[in-house]
Amino acid sequence: MPVSDSIFYYGDEAGVHELNLNTGQRSPLLEGLQGLWLHQDRRGNYWATSAGLYHLASGKASLALECCDMRVERIYESLDGYFWLSTFNGLIRWKPFGE
Repeated sequence: MPVSDSIFYYGDEAGVHELNLNTGQRSPLLEGLQGLWLHQDRRGNYWATSAGLYHLASGKASLALECCDMRVERIYESLDGYFWLSTFNGLIRWKPFGE
């Protein structure tokens, strides 16, 4: 997922990473958990799914929503700003930043 002209976020079985396209340098944002899905919301925030939902900012990943050991597979953002998170155990409706 492009973040800027020179920065790219991507997920794989080892986590979520930031790739500098100018230098080729790869930096981990989230290690030890499989990076499943990346999403940029309408406000420009970046999110990653794994065993929970993570907010990506300032070169790091912060746990935003712990999902009781459920893997979050996908994010759908509704027009009212809620996220619908699909898991193997069903859907979770969640509002980013508790707004």
